Amino acid sequence: MADAGVPYIAILGSYEVLTESQDQVVVGGDSRHRLRNLEATLDLLQHWATSAQSSGLAASNDVETALSELRRATASGRLRPKIEALKGKLEASSGTANLLDRLSSIEEAFQYMSQ
Repeated sequence: MADAGVPYIAILGSYEVLTESQDQVVVGGDSRHRLRNLEATLDLLQHWATSAQSSGLAASNDVETALSELRRATASGRLRPKIEALKGKLEASSGTANLLDRLSSIEEAFQYMSQ
């Protein structure tokens, strides 16, 4: 979807809505399904970070780049609550230490690129 021009922050919001509704449907929560959803969200964030690093090198004035989108989402305060919510879900789930490490790495990349 991002490659088709849908803003990453909008995709991230859609992921949140979908995973929340799936968590409510599956009473008691299927931990494997929940884990796959969390991993998919991390995959999206990783794609955003990778695209932002690439777009910073080939920025064009007429195209919204992943980097400019990241900077705008960070400056507006829209990204931080989404990352914190994801971190909370990861911390509340068992067996997610590697995913928390991955999120931490993505956060560091975001912070570096947002400067």
